[in-house]
Amino acid sequence: MIKRFFSIAVLVVFLAGCKRNETGAKFQEPSDLEQLSVHATSIPEPSGLAYHAAHHSLLSVSDETSTVYELDLEGNILGTVVLESRDLEGIAVAGRGDTIVVVSESAQAVRTHLAAGTLLGSLSVPVALEPSHSLEGVTIDNLGHLFVVNEKKPRLLLEFAGGVEVFRTELRYTDDVSDICYDASGDCLWAVSDESAKVIMLSKRGELLAEYAIPFTKGEGISVQQQTIYIISDADGKLYRFRKP
Repeated sequence: MIKRFFSIAVLVVFLAGCKRNETGAKFQEPSDLEQLSVHATSIPEPSGLAYHAAHHSLLSVSDETSTVYELDLEGNILGTVVLESRDLEGIAVAGRGDTIVVVSESAQAVRTHLAAGTLLGSLSVPVALEPSHSLEGVTIDNLGHLFVVNEKKPRLLLEFAGGVEVFRTELRYTDDVSDICYDASGDCLWAVSDESAKVIMLSKRGELLAEYAIPFTKGEGISVQQQTIYIISDADGKLYRFRKP
């Protein structure tokens, strides 16, 4: 009887220590991210962030200048490319870095460019109910699928394979979604919220796996590499480094 009571007690403690979301995925309680460093950049209104593996650098875009900025991991500008696309909000690196993918908020489109800037193609994603709260981020997973987020009204995660939408779900965990990135080490997604001042980890089905507070709003770009999370802020133009939990 005592043994049985002990087993039940252990089970109750275990269940109290973790939660599960509606889809059954294990959910980690909220906590703060550990900040490692912060670096100033010279990007006007930075938005979006992506890791360029071939160069061991970061790419960001400016919706003010329609320019892609390549940064070292301390925020120093290494080079720039001006694109034909306008109102840029998110960026991803395709293949070995020979092409880049950006989202244009006003056009509600995902556009592919050569690394030198030449436009190759455009994918229309007209999901926003309000033009000012349209597409905000894009990333590419290990299968070559595109994942795109709409900021809000509605907050959506969409998946495309070969230019065809194959999945979508509404995200209810933040007030808005500012950017998204793929994390190959966990085969999952990370997103940053400007208004909620937090980072969320998601499955590729949009299930909430964990959430973490960050000490500022206007986080507009996120990239996760190894044990480091990089976030760029539109408020102060700075690049923040956090330890990945």
